[in-house]
Amino acid sequence: MQAIRNFDGYPKLRDLRKVLPSLTPVQINVIAHYLERSGAIVIDTDGYITWMRNEGLGQLTLGEVADMSSDLKKLLKKHIPNREDLT
Repeated sequence: MQAIRNFDGYPKLRDLRKVLPSLTPVQINVIAHYLERSGAIVIDTDGYITWMRNEGLGQLTLGEVADMSSDLKKLLKKHIPNREDLT
């Protein structure tokens, strides 16, 4: 995570290979997807890492701090079942 924080601008997933040369592309992909699923990072459709959770336990995810309209919450709840935090 620190390597991503130290990157100038918004890193793309493919840029991580330069920042983390000791890891293979498969390892980077697995780690990035784990971090995304855990809510620690947000990756947009172009592959840019656009948001990172602050370090420390108990930090909120982007979904928890975002100000979403009730219509968007309903849409997300419909497409992401079993998510109580979208109420």
